[in-house]
Amino acid sequence: AKKGKTAPKAKNEKAKSEKNELVDTMQHMQKAVHNLFSGENKGKKNHRKGKKQVKNPVRIIPLGGLNEIGKNMTVIEYNDDMVVIDCGLGFPEDDMPGIDLVIQDITYLEANKDRLRGILLTHGHFDHFGATDLIKNLYGEKTYLGIEDARMFRERPQLAMIQDSREAWLEIFTPDVEVKDGDVFTFGSTTVRAMAAPGHSQGATHYFISVSDGKQDLIAG
Repeated sequence: AKKGKTAPKAKNEKAKSEKNELVDTMQHMQKAVHNLFSGENKGKKNHRKGKKQVKNPVRIIPLGGLNEIGKNMTVIEYNDDMVVIDCGLGFPEDDMPGIDLVIQDITYLEANKDRLRGILLTHGHFDHFGATDLIKNLYGEKTYLGIEDARMFRERPQLAMIQDSREAWLEIFTPDVEVKDGDVFTFGSTTVRAMAAPGHSQGATHYFISVSDGKQDLIAG
């Protein structure tokens, strides 16, 4: 009987401890993001001995899709140019009554819309492309999708996973550019090379981002 009484208490204490750790982590992340966007670190010396501050850093900014299923969206920012990787939808949580679908917080995109150069989609599943039409209608940038998934949209749209009743109203969009293996695109000062990676879907595509400061080239994918 004693065990039955003390177990819930221990469980609650553990849950409280985990919650506190999560809150501390979120506060740390919020402060880091605030410093990044507000320019508080501008002019400060790099704490790493012997390292120089990067004049034009590459910023990778996830707006959704981390530690969750759906809402995938990441901004790649360099100089005055931004590209978006994926524009997915998410499903509502239990505490969202009356909500059918969820999109990312696109405040950062709205604040920097003049620097947006293109929307690159990794593959044709709704959790990676579901919000594309919305973003395109707002900002008008071209959309890029692997050629095989573009064909899937035309011939077998059910494979895009949009038949669930919650998103049945969605219409398959037509990408502006059908991406082939080896294609290279330039978005201002940013160059992107596409590499076909069929598996998760036939048109799944990897994107390798290349930037240069005139002295050296950096590539990330």
